[in-house]
Amino acid sequence: MNSISYLKNKISGLTGPQKEMLHAEIKNAPKQLLLINTLTQSASLQTHTAIEQIYSPELKKKVEYSILQNRFYKLKKKLGEVITSIEKNSSSVEPPENAMQEWELEYYKCRKIIRLGNYLAALERLNYLEKKLKHIEAYELLHRANTLQLYCISRLGKMTELAQKLKVYEKHLELFMAVKKGELDEVNSKTTISFSDLKAYTNFLNRQKRTWLAHKHSNRLKLKYNYLKLEFDNFLNSTNAKKKSKYKKSDLHYRWNYRRQLQHLHVQLLS
Repeated sequence: MNSISYLKNKISGLTGPQKEMLHAEIKNAPKQLLLINTLTQSASLQTHTAIEQIYSPELKKKVEYSILQNRFYKLKKKLGEVITSIEKNSSSVEPPENAMQEWELEYYKCRKIIRLGNYLAALERLNYLEKKLKHIEAYELLHRANTLQLYCISRLGKMTELAQKLKVYEKHLELFMAVKKGELDEVNSKTTISFSDLKAYTNFLNRQKRTWLAHKHSNRLKLKYNYLKLEFDNFLNSTNAKKKSKYKKSDLHYRWNYRRQLQHLHVQLLS
């Protein structure tokens, strides 16, 4: 069943990653893209109206309407098949229960494609996934995606690309280790020292700062250090009676703003 209303409901029911997968699948099919735009922009759409919008150039060239109608039915059928394939592949991925982030689901989808032996298709998806993970600085998943990329590239025999990707993998692995080292230091420090131990806590902050300065391009490490420092500064202000009157209420806003930004960067992604 590929009626207009059916296709429209199927498209609206796709998740964010599924819609991106759909557009990746049909990016080189202008009529398919035009069909999707027509379906999503019209509240109610009749077949003849859709044909007039999609095949306007052909109608101007006096192509027979029956031919265009047949093309339209084939176009709908093809789009329906693509959507069904995306839904099937997405639902067939069975990652561990603790891996429910949408990009983690895509990671496990890529693993499934690799098991089927389609290394080129998996590599294309992994390249797209890598861009998304780099944008949110999700190093926990990024270096794992790089590992799959290396495997696909080696299976495809692209030795030059393999050497380049290996350098990228080493860089992302180093960032992952820096993040985990900082998190471990934070847990150990906060369970063994308190804010009142100024010397020990200052040493802890200096270690966090050195980690950030070693990777200045990482906004995630910078935000983490600023949050920890602001947390400490607020404690000093609140315990110093002479400075209480000078305490800035805006500091609390900055503190929670850092927290929101850290959450936005997926600091809590499961490894």
